[in-house]
Amino acid sequence: MSAIQRYCAHCGAANAPENLMCFACQRPLDASGENEQETLLHGRYRLLSQVGAGGFGGVYRAIDTAEEPRFVAVKEITLRGLSAQEAIEATDSFNREVRLLSDLKHPNLPRIRDTFADSEHWYLVMDFIEGETLDAYLKQKVRGKLPLREAIEIGLQLCTVLNYLHTRPQAIIFRDLKPGNVMRTGNGHIFLIDFGIARHFTPGKPKDTIPFGSPGYAAPEQYGRIQTTTQADIYSLGALLHQMLTGYDPAESPFHFAPLPDANSTELANLDSLIQRMVATEPGERPDITEIQTMLQRLAAQERSQRMEQINRLNMLNTPPPQQPLPQVPVARPGITRRKVLTTALSIGGVIVGVGGIAGIGTVCAFLGTHPGVHGVAAMVPPSPGTAQNHLIYRGHTGAITVLRWSPDGTMVASGSADKTVQVWRAADGALLYTYLGYDAPITSIDWATATNEKNRIASSGMSDGTVQVWNALQDHTYLSFHSSGRVLALSWQYGSPWIASGGTNHEIIVWNAVTGEKCLTYAGHKGEVRAVQWMAVQDTTPGNGDIVSGGADGTVQVWSATTGKLVSLHTGHTAGVNALALLAYEQSQVNAPPVAIVSASDDKTVRVWRAEGEGMSVIYRGHNAKVNALAALPFVTYYGLRAASASDDQTVQVWSVEGFHLLTYAEHHSPVKAVAASPIDNRVVSGDANGLVHLWTIDRTGYQ
Repeated sequence: MSAIQRYCAHCGAANAPENLMCFACQRPLDASGENEQETLLHGRYRLLSQVGAGGFGGVYRAIDTAEEPRFVAVKEITLRGLSAQEAIEATDSFNREVRLLSDLKHPNLPRIRDTFADSEHWYLVMDFIEGETLDAYLKQKVRGKLPLREAIEIGLQLCTVLNYLHTRPQAIIFRDLKPGNVMRTGNGHIFLIDFGIARHFTPGKPKDTIPFGSPGYAAPEQYGRIQTTTQADIYSLGALLHQMLTGYDPAESPFHFAPLPDANSTELANLDSLIQRMVATEPGERPDITEIQTMLQRLAAQERSQRMEQINRLNMLNTPPPQQPLPQVPVARPGITRRKVLTTALSIGGVIVGVGGIAGIGTVCAFLGTHPGVHGVAAMVPPSPGTAQNHLIYRGHTGAITVLRWSPDGTMVASGSADKTVQVWRAADGALLYTYLGYDAPITSIDWATATNEKNRIASSGMSDGTVQVWNALQDHTYLSFHSSGRVLALSWQYGSPWIASGGTNHEIIVWNAVTGEKCLTYAGHKGEVRAVQWMAVQDTTPGNGDIVSGGADGTVQVWSATTGKLVSLHTGHTAGVNALALLAYEQSQVNAPPVAIVSASDDKTVRVWRAEGEGMSVIYRGHNAKVNALAALPFVTYYGLRAASASDDQTVQVWSVEGFHLLTYAEHHSPVKAVAASPIDNRVVSGDANGLVHLWTIDRTGYQ
């Protein structure tokens, strides 16, 4: 029994017995609990309501009061009143689910938090998934079916988690994939639930001991003909895809699947053929999970492309003709290189000189006029700045995305989140490769090593005690834990060297060795927390030498020597804290290229461009209408010169030139965009939002050299 307290059914906060309103969320408290002691299950879990029922018990929404109050799901197996055989089956089901899930870690699977029992019950405590079953979701739709795009997105998530289960050291077969065992959250994230009849595949076993499965979704072999393999889950996935696209319940006519209606396009005809192969009676005739995933990804890309074409056509119809002809763009005099022009542009206060060029032909665009995104005199924008095309959405996280980093070879992405995990996944298809756990707070920073002998090493921070971990993304090995006196909010790993610069809440930046843990230097030039740190490339490639640029809550951008700790240049002008930094280089596509400009993003809703050498500001980009959280320097110099991408709470990522011209807006996010990163090898971009989604998208090559 707990002390006399009243727990809020909405947020879980413990209130005094006399409270009528919750002190935390200000919602009314349930009067029925007044002056009564709350009985806590297992001394910590307060049951709120039943959310599900099964053959041997129920599932309850509960509050775990032992730690900070959190919602959990308590699955109860009741042994009272069962026959001996039923009790054995219920116990086996419970133990099987515990045994299987305890060893699994995947963003589309719930986590086990606790197990316990009494004389008449077994209890399993898991993450509470705020959402509804896919079965309930389908019943809300017209004729019980989903749009093609949504069905494909759900199918892709199920492919990811089934592939994870099937590729365990001992393959796991789920055996009961159906709408009732799929949970969907409000933002479309999918969880596979109820491992009660899942089992490990046993090579050499002739057939399953007991036939299990749900009629319509279970493969024929699950009824005792042969041992079920991973192909049984392929059958169930095919049946589920067919139901989402047609609205027909496969239980009404098991083993019979009519062709998809309106499959008159090549894409739908291919999808129909794929589904018919997935539900083939013979397991050997079914495709593998990789083929299914590839087909669905191709269809998703085609659907997005068609949607973008429709949007572009509508935009063209709604765009009024120009009121007057654009001024003619003059051609630069021979002998003026683009490097010289850019250097001139960054050194002129108030007058901006644009840089362009195709195949080495330099152009200088300058005329008197104003532009809302530029401080001072604006440059002429060439036509057709390109468009953004979405490729995939990574849904592995359950909390807001806080940081994104590409691997140096552009094949992988490391994403950090408020869910306290760093996940490394393949950029080509979104397949999860590794999850780094153990943090007690949201992830704040990530960076990859670039030295050849440190391949796949990552440094990341997310501990409240200021610890930075150095670990291998693919080998499950932690090399080093470095401790700081304050929580680390930003870090940068110097190119080709073991030196890392990290800063945070203690207002200091420490330069330290990622191999030995040795501290080299401490810089304390900021008057507030340090939010962004970047090593600047130098001609002297001696490890640890060079300058570092940093930004913080004091609104300043500071360049200082990593060798002496002395301030080199100070940039002021932001009216609020600096959240992110990026370095723009003329040879942007080359690694470790010396920068010519520093870009800083701020809570003041602006992004500013500063000279990399000396002090002075050239451009203020004002395209956002909310605070700017993250920046990325885009590789390759284009017709529009150097470009940056900025992510904002206004739910957009905007791409603009160093002259401050807006080039395009990526507006597919539906919540504040908290992180952005550009591939170091091509034109792909990843951006992450407060809903925990990472979008991988491409800027087309219009204007590329």
